[in-house]
Amino acid sequence: MSKVHRKCDPQVPRMEAVEVVDDVLNNMETFVLTTIFVRGWSLGWARNLIGFILNNVSTASYVRLIAVQGGPVCEEEVAFTKILLLELGFSIVFENSCSTEVAERYTLRCKLDGVQVTTPAMPFEVLVKQYHSVNQIYRNLQQDVSPNWSYSRVPNLQRLAVISCAEMWFIDGHSKRLNPEEVDEHHPDGMTVNDKLNSEIMRALEDAKTRAASKGFRPNENWKKSEEANKVYHEYFDLPLRTLASMGITPTG
Repeated sequence: MSKVHRKCDPQVPRMEAVEVVDDVLNNMETFVLTTIFVRGWSLGWARNLIGFILNNVSTASYVRLIAVQGGPVCEEEVAFTKILLLELGFSIVFENSCSTEVAERYTLRCKLDGVQVTTPAMPFEVLVKQYHSVNQIYRNLQQDVSPNWSYSRVPNLQRLAVISCAEMWFIDGHSKRLNPEEVDEHHPDGMTVNDKLNSEIMRALEDAKTRAASKGFRPNENWKKSEEANKVYHEYFDLPLRTLASMGITPTG
């Protein structure tokens, strides 16, 4: 991996905002295995994850890996992902475990080291987010996949994959395959956890696409930079305005 040279071909045009979201959707993958239990499932899972990273290192600069807490096996999958990234030559940029007060249970951001990068190409990074619950994915994801001008052409594209998810709902102290309270037109009798995960991901992508069609690319400045940048961010995502001061955040400038 250290021999990779990331550079932009000036002849490659940038995609429009809606095309950026479509590109994420069309190239999204999942490594969640729920159809049949076999003892060698972990080998196939690991090969798929390695292949996904290697296949995108020359065309993308930001890979998001989504996980949902579902017990010991899910914890092992997230832990192995970290080990794998370090073995592939990545270094940790940021790592944090959170309480139930926020959506993300665990966040890991890694950058591939030893790679030659020629501007405007960007470093190759992987972001792992493990959520406490499948119901907490939508809001964060629809912001994460909103089109960013910086990620609108090769080799700076974005990629998305689901790497881990609970197999069962945990309701009233019992594991259940179907949740009768989670229904839609395609699942009138209830959803499995994976049905709900698919629904939330697709809803996030469709809403990001709709917003891209009407508003274009998301603001390029980090919302913490200033009160003005924060206001523009809230307006783009149609969020009730909360000032940085009210959140106890000092502008980064």
